[in-house]
Amino acid sequence: MINLRSISIDVENNTTWDQTGATLGELSQQVFAPTVGVGGNFSGGGYGMMSRKHGIAADHIIDAKLIDANGQIQDRESMGEDLFWAIRGVGGTSFRMSLHQ
Repeated sequence: MINLRSISIDVENNTTWDQTGATLGELSQQVFAPTVGVGGNFSGGGYGMMSRKHGIAADHIIDAKLIDANGQIQDRESMGEDLFWAIRGVGGTSFRMSLHQ
């Protein structure tokens, strides 16, 4: 099965043929907008294939940085908990996330 990894996309009919050896990651790279950045993903909450098991990506953001109206870089500690929790699903300039084994 390791060699049966072909993924063929039929854009006209909005379908794919996926061989059984193709991984979900490979399918995701081909089909599910691989050019979306983490900020864009987090802005929508971060729903993905692992959401049912581990929750959405926004649930795992443990720190973030943003630039405030005065041009200062703020992190979780300096912005305060209320703002940190408010921006988790909206955006920042960078995010620190916890990972699952």
